[in-house]
Amino acid sequence: MSIANASDSLDVLIIGGGIAGASLGALLAGERSVLIIEAEDLCGRHATGRSAAFWQASLGGDTPERRLSLLSKPMFDARWPGSDVPLLRPRGALHLTSAGMDNFEEIGDLSGDDRPKRLDRTELDGKIDGLREQWTGAWFERSCADIEVAAFHAACLAAFRRGEALSGRTQASSVPRSFPGLGC
Repeated sequence: MSIANASDSLDVLIIGGGIAGASLGALLAGERSVLIIEAEDLCGRHATGRSAAFWQASLGGDTPERRLSLLSKPMFDARWPGSDVPLLRPRGALHLTSAGMDNFEEIGDLSGDDRPKRLDRTELDGKIDGLREQWTGAWFERSCADIEVAAFHAACLAAFRRGEALSGRTQASSVPRSFPGLGC
């Protein structure tokens, strides 16, 4: 199907089938007529295919980035949009500190496992053998986790395919510059 033929019945055109395009497609599938176009032979071939992602409650201080990160946790925990495997792999994180640099900025209202815990040098030595003397302690974040990017991407594409009204792969270079009636 050509994009020019699809444009009359298309509500949303997503350019790029990486993690952003696939997750948007999964969110809109079934509610709108959506088409994802991808220039490569596979969605996620570039940045998404080589990504390692980390979920961190304290990300960015008291900022929109932190609020978005916190809002995403229940989504990942629920395996949205239908992943067969867990999307977060807990591992925690240590932020090493040195003398005079041991404050954790902007803890804000983080609580429970999301709240960083201060470790002194003795506690740190119990976690890491052979640590250089320059490190006087650390902040430990129990809730940090690896995001299973490939599983999330695959689940998003599967959800998109289950609900899509239009499907197809089109080279981005063949996309017309404007779509009458779509406002772009």
